[in-house]
Amino acid sequence: MNNLRELEIKSLINEIIFLKEDLKVKKELSKMIETEFHSEIDSILEEDVKLKELWDISLTKKGKAYSKLSKSKNKKNKKPEEKVNEDVSPMIKNEGLKKIYRDIAKKTHPDKIMDFDKNSTYIKATESYNKNDILDLIYYATKLGIEYSHNSLDVKKMRENINSMKSKIGMYETSLPYQWYYKDKDVSILKNYIATQFLTS
Repeated sequence: MNNLRELEIKSLINEIIFLKEDLKVKKELSKMIETEFHSEIDSILEEDVKLKELWDISLTKKGKAYSKLSKSKNKKNKKPEEKVNEDVSPMIKNEGLKKIYRDIAKKTHPDKIMDFDKNSTYIKATESYNKNDILDLIYYATKLGIEYSHNSLDVKKMRENINSMKSKIGMYETSLPYQWYYKDKDVSILKNYIATQFLTS
């Protein structure tokens, strides 16, 4: 492998590691923000009994509408079960994948080391191995300081993985609760959200 490709792959791996950590943080943060967001909405509604009644009616109507729509879609989209294509069975492994997984197992297997974090990594790495997810294994190997060959890495798939994570992070960052939280918890955003729910009911 030439030096330019080696540097490109190292750069992509570093970006994947950063984005994986960022995505994990954004996911947890978004859960907490959403809880606070809905708690603040409840506080606003509690101050206006009539508004709260309208809100509850609106949510009930939406719930019924979504339920009917979901049942209708399920009937239309129901397909007979398909057999798994054995050509893409997760049992098919390339040697690079096997080696990385074995090296991870040596440092994280519960039979070899009693460490909660490392044992958790072993479980996650096993799931990645069973799904033939070499990028996830690279992520765990890098965190454990394990050396591996870059020859088996697909730059195109790495870029696709990066774009997918960026898209997911973007969805969290552009969500209404997230924007509300980072705009000093502006009450007008909450009130606009409540009004929008009535307009779309």
